[in-house]
Amino acid sequence: MFLAAVVLTSILVFSWSPAFAQYKNQEKIPGPGGEQTSDFPTYLKQIINFGFATIGILALWMIVIGAYQYLMAAGNIGKVDSAKETIGSALLGLILGLCAWIILYKINPDLVKMDLSRIQGLGGEVGAGILPGSLPRSIAGKVIASEDEMRKLYDPLIEKYAKQEGVDPNAIRALIAHESKWNREAISPTNDYGLMQINQSSHSSFFSNGNWKDPEYNISYGTKYFAQRLNWAKSQTSDPNEQYYLAFAAYNRPANPNLGYASLVNWQFQRFSNQKTG
Repeated sequence: MFLAAVVLTSILVFSWSPAFAQYKNQEKIPGPGGEQTSDFPTYLKQIINFGFATIGILALWMIVIGAYQYLMAAGNIGKVDSAKETIGSALLGLILGLCAWIILYKINPDLVKMDLSRIQGLGGEVGAGILPGSLPRSIAGKVIASEDEMRKLYDPLIEKYAKQEGVDPNAIRALIAHESKWNREAISPTNDYGLMQINQSSHSSFFSNGNWKDPEYNISYGTKYFAQRLNWAKSQTSDPNEQYYLAFAAYNRPANPNLGYASLVNWQFQRFSNQKTG
């Protein structure tokens, strides 16, 4: 029952992520070490951790009990069968726990990594923790919740640099929406920064030559980098749709293009393209 509850809860969370993104707990939730939190992702993380730990501990304990029963059966067939059943049930529980882990991994690898802050709709902003004291997604102290308002803020820069690099501006909008959810101060656990989530280890010059939190600097650099990936994609296929798909994949992982990532960004790309023509 617990395994089913974990999997169903995860599916519901990711199906209704916008609702959870807006939900704020009013009461503090007890946590390990006397900590208390009102943060839903942390609470969910603790529940999942506790559940899998409980499965492992109970299964191990039942195996020990079954082994003890088997040793003490003294040839009694009924007791031997009971001991075997106990051990078999414990092993089945471990197998089901492993299956639940695999299902969660297939839904989203960050679930089993327990890095829920990277999951869209749960961690507040996509991709990231926020710098202390920062006020992302705000203008003059006013919190902005609408994507349309954020687009109005950054669209002139997107149009400018997309035209300069010869790429579809909707592709840049798609990357920003997926990577940072329009949060100019987003930071991922893998050291990706800003609106277009520029990776620190792969783009050291970007960080030494300017301020990654500056939207214009971030968009100009990210757009130029995407244009390079698009030029590579054009050498792989003549289909314009496939070119952008491959470019998205290479933007995330140049050496081994990430097609799963490309599918997510391509959905955003189609969404913005339809808005443009609609």
